[in-house]
Amino acid sequence: MTVSGLLDRYVLGSDVERLSFPKLPNLSALELDSRMMDKIWVPDLFISNEKRASFHVVTVPNKQMHIYPEGRVQYSIRITATLKCNMDLRKYPLDNQTCHVIMESYGYSTDNLVFLWNPVPVLQDESLVVAQFDVGVMETLRCDKSYVGVNYTCIMLRIL
Repeated sequence: MTVSGLLDRYVLGSDVERLSFPKLPNLSALELDSRMMDKIWVPDLFISNEKRASFHVVTVPNKQMHIYPEGRVQYSIRITATLKCNMDLRKYPLDNQTCHVIMESYGYSTDNLVFLWNPVPVLQDESLVVAQFDVGVMETLRCDKSYVGVNYTCIMLRIL
């Protein structure tokens, strides 16, 4: 399964006071240049069922960051990823498959970082057509994991 543009927008951090600023006329948010984004911390999110992935960088890195007056940070990056999706084809062509996009923190425990889905977490492109397949319901879940007694944050998109 190949997914494009998945990490389209997520909101960073609850420690927003240090990035807050007085509201400016005719400016709803500061839009940072990609060179300035390197100075702002972003989570160490990785896609655990990823087989191959790449960032979009033509003609410049396809990422954006907005900082709102209350200090909220919105970060967006374009990624194309090929994901592992185990399929049971014993009932083919009358089968149903379920695939997942699993996103975790690599190095921060839940003591320091928690991923949560936005209120409207996923928008499906209505023009998305896969020959001979129907993309069904998309569900969002929390899937926090424990490795060697340490809890790590995890969110999952289930595509039925």
